[in-house]
Amino acid sequence: MWGGRVLAVSILIAATQAAAAPAPADHPALIRLDATECAACHEDLIKGRSTVHAPAEEDCTGCHEVTISDSGTRVSLAEEEPALCLLCHDDLAAAVDAGLETPHYPVTESCLTCHDPHAGAAPSLLIDPVHELCGTCHDPADLGASHGGRLPDGANCVGCHQPHGSDTKGMLAADNLHQPFAEGSCDGCHRPAFGGRIRLTSRGERLCTACHGDIVPKGDGVGVHAAMRGEHGRAGCLSCHDPHMGERNLLLETGPGLCASCHGAIVHGARAATGHAIAADDCLNCHLPHASDHDRLLSVPAAGLCGDCHDTADAELVGAHLGADLASLECTNCHDPHGAGHPKLLAANMHAAIEEGCDLCHDGASDRFVENSASELCLVCHEEIGETAKTAEVPHAALEVAECTDCHNPHASRRERLLLGAPGEECTVCHDEQAAGAGEVAHGVIDSIGCQACHEPHGGSKSKMLRQTGSELCLGCHDTASLGLTRDGRRNHPVTNHRVLGRPTEKELARTDTDFNDEFECMTCHDPHKGRSKSILRWGAASSMQACLQCHPK
Repeated sequence: MWGGRVLAVSILIAATQAAAAPAPADHPALIRLDATECAACHEDLIKGRSTVHAPAEEDCTGCHEVTISDSGTRVSLAEEEPALCLLCHDDLAAAVDAGLETPHYPVTESCLTCHDPHAGAAPSLLIDPVHELCGTCHDPADLGASHGGRLPDGANCVGCHQPHGSDTKGMLAADNLHQPFAEGSCDGCHRPAFGGRIRLTSRGERLCTACHGDIVPKGDGVGVHAAMRGEHGRAGCLSCHDPHMGERNLLLETGPGLCASCHGAIVHGARAATGHAIAADDCLNCHLPHASDHDRLLSVPAAGLCGDCHDTADAELVGAHLGADLASLECTNCHDPHGAGHPKLLAANMHAAIEEGCDLCHDGASDRFVENSASELCLVCHEEIGETAKTAEVPHAALEVAECTDCHNPHASRRERLLLGAPGEECTVCHDEQAAGAGEVAHGVIDSIGCQACHEPHGGSKSKMLRQTGSELCLGCHDTASLGLTRDGRRNHPVTNHRVLGRPTEKELARTDTDFNDEFECMTCHDPHKGRSKSILRWGAASSMQACLQCHPK
């Protein structure tokens, strides 16, 4: 049987070569290479095709040799195929020479068996879509037994197989196989095929944790990798792993390259000349890939992690930090653990005074200040902040008891304004009642900018140190056009003709059953800090219906 199939393939290859590689052609003697567009006559070779071979668009002489003489112009291949193709695709030399443990014999005969040299009807210059092309030699019905009973219509063969041959059995794309896949137990993860659809027995991480339940530890305080939870458009476990075969641990890629698919800027910083070498080597040197009970999926708390490599009692290191007790400090307050483009891994935002030297703020080589306190020292340069705090109609009470360094890092920070914490974190140290709790959503601006988006941090002229009062503050971001409001911003939210601002008229009150008879503003319905829905509705409402019932009871 196989002898007949090989003969048929050989005949097909010979016929394809004869059609696609014509003898050297005669052209008019007036052809000039510097002024002639080949496509003027040979437009049919590329017109209407989905992919075009780059040399066919840029310079035909990359593959064709042109000889001009008095008798005419001759065009021929610069070299016979497949040697011609290997001039650019030399990584496929072993495949063409049958040097792989499992060669693909059509490849050893001719590249033109599967590819069009000028333009293809499918990606990679293929003469047909993958499933149709493979089906010319491999009958899907014959392969059903080794592919879980049957192959779905339009199966992408190159999703699992190397099209040019490989050193693995069955030309598989990798030699690390998922055990159910290696055993042919497709029904371990898949339901019986329905038409052309492949259906899983479960969705998301639940399918994988049915067998790999130990991957994600359970318990309070355990943080799970966002990619595993399918957040930010990620595909759960399949964001990092191939379900059938792959690199070590079935990873799509090994090392920081895999993490770069989501955390590209961080990996780029680590790999830079000023980056952290251990982070550039492997993210797993510091982070756990699936879940951790420490912040940012760290394998141990940040302070202890740095101490694994850096001796916090080393005299030279302590001296460089003015004798500070390094074991009690949070290294990442000043240093970026991956690299931010500065020497010594200093964070992206550095205090300008650092460039002047430690003596500008410190008394000699000690940690004592040249002024009596940290805040007095800060106000030497930032006197306008002190003036604001002193003269504000609504002062920030915390400034009477706190130091500037309670909120700001005096040396460097990964955050704007040298803040110690992420947006919103610094304020909720004191105002914890405004922080979003379990099952609650914080106002988006708090996470993206911080409380200072709405409040003056050092004191202001308005109630609660707000930058604007009432709905004026909200409409600074949520303009009338984006909300679909009338031009004066008084109606059409959340439904047409619903009042948004001002007191409802007698006519408006008569049109609907309502218990409300006060003045409307944005905060009538919305909490400015948090809520149980993305709309941060008041009354603990998790939906618009629950909120509406507060004024419109059934």
